[in-house]
Amino acid sequence: MRSVAAAFALISLGIVAAGCTGVPRNAVPEHLASSASVPSMTGIRYWGDEPPSNMADKVREIIRQRRASGDRTYQRGASPRINILVLSGGADNGAYGAGLLNGWSDRGTRPRFDIVTGVSTGALTAPFAFLGSGYDRALKEVYTRYEADDYFEPRPLQGLLGGTSLADVAPLYGLISHYANDDLIDAVAREHGKGRRLFVQTTNLDAQRPVIWDMGAIAGYRSAEARELFRRVLLASASVPAIFPSVQIRVRADGRDYEEMHVDGGTVSQQAGLSAWIFRTHDLIKASGMRPDRTIYVVRNNTVSPEWQSVDNNVLKIAARASSTTIKYQGNADLYMDYLAARERGARFRATAIGDDFGVKYVGPFNRDYMNQLYSYGYTKGRHGNPWQNSPTRLLQAANADP
Repeated sequence: MRSVAAAFALISLGIVAAGCTGVPRNAVPEHLASSASVPSMTGIRYWGDEPPSNMADKVREIIRQRRASGDRTYQRGASPRINILVLSGGADNGAYGAGLLNGWSDRGTRPRFDIVTGVSTGALTAPFAFLGSGYDRALKEVYTRYEADDYFEPRPLQGLLGGTSLADVAPLYGLISHYANDDLIDAVAREHGKGRRLFVQTTNLDAQRPVIWDMGAIAGYRSAEARELFRRVLLASASVPAIFPSVQIRVRADGRDYEEMHVDGGTVSQQAGLSAWIFRTHDLIKASGMRPDRTIYVVRNNTVSPEWQSVDNNVLKIAARASSTTIKYQGNADLYMDYLAARERGARFRATAIGDDFGVKYVGPFNRDYMNQLYSYGYTKGRHGNPWQNSPTRLLQAANADP
């Protein structure tokens, strides 16, 4: 992936080698990590590598909310149709997913998603996708209107001399605050109350574990603190470690206040780790007397096939190329995990990715011309093409077969 993650991850190696002390913080002790919680907010997150202990209660809440909203497909003996959208990481390549979704809307066949998950750039897309086509214009703006300076401000010297990052993301947080405004957050809360779910993944760097945040549950608190947390989680999910500052989230454990360090959800996986969720919810819904009819749509904001590049024989170019290769194959492995989870429980699997036919040269992170062309490419696929494949293997074959 020729993106911020690939272009700068290598520089973090230099920071480590420099032995910088960094900024002091009050980290959660290891023995309290699983009991730490955000003050005054419960039921808003869980570890992404295991199902929550109260999974049955969470599923019963969804069923109750769907029935209360008038959804008759959630009655005993019925077959509720459940559409799940999984949005991957990919930095500026998120323009592909944005264009695809908007083209799909204009085609008139885009479903209302019951569950939307997002990682990194996918997390920034996720609230718009969750709320539907009424937010397509805003989604397009995010990925076509702005340049790199509108997302971050480089500060490599400060980072190398003991700072927390190589760039300042105040511009990105400004954009998040502008688009994830109070009205959008309140709209997410309303949809959550109808039994729909919006999940965003971050990485707890101290624990080396993914965290799944229930964004609708956060929004449902309807407080200034909840809205601030909503925006900070989006920022954290897109915060490439060392390049962007980590996001410190205040938590409480054993009667004391601490700080958790959260970074890009793609540090752990390029798609949110929902295999356990898929397994358990399927079983629990069936146990309630229903026959769930599920389709999982995965939008991979990257290419999936190898891309040839003659690499210069110097440490920076080698590290950048190795980083981008790792990210690509991590993402492909995540596709197979989602595919196997879907197949195990009889869900339909659909996946799309940037094909080899997108031949626009990458010239640098968050270049507006590049992002506009990628958005148009995704839009054309969503509006006029057939972007979906029913297995990762077929996705790879289709990418290589594109003219």
